[in-house]
Amino acid sequence: MLLLILAGCPKRRVEPPPLETVDHGAPTEVRVAVDGPITWIMDREPGLCLPIPSGWSGTTGPAPLVLEIADDAGRRVELSVSALPFPSQREGYELLFEDDGSYRTVPLLIGGGTRSWQSVDPYGPLVQAWYGQVGGQEVEVAVTTPLDSATASYDLLHALVAGLCTTGR
Repeated sequence: MLLLILAGCPKRRVEPPPLETVDHGAPTEVRVAVDGPITWIMDREPGLCLPIPSGWSGTTGPAPLVLEIADDAGRRVELSVSALPFPSQREGYELLFEDDGSYRTVPLLIGGGTRSWQSVDPYGPLVQAWYGQVGGQEVEVAVTTPLDSATASYDLLHALVAGLCTTGR
């Protein structure tokens, strides 16, 4: 009879140990290689695109730095395309010039301006950036060039930055 009473009594519940949480840190940024000749197309708004000529390569990935390419011929020039938030300051650089005027160097950018930075290293590169709206989103196109060949590098990049387009236009 005692056995029947004990069998019918509620049993003490054993709580399982709490689950261990593992922090894997911030998600890693996934970048994909891009090699010209190819037309790069951004897979989200504002749907930017850029014909990348032969001899240029780099990576594409999530905002803010959606495209970063460099000349393969050893000229050490780089082009980057950023979607909001883009940098108004750059680590290791000093802002030399900023103007919110309407620049048409990158015809796609509407109502934008330009910024120029020089490296704090006296032999470091220059950065020239143009920014504006594309489809209601802020976009920046930046060119990084060696100090000793900024003009020649700009001439090389001018046609490239002027080719920035959108899939909606």
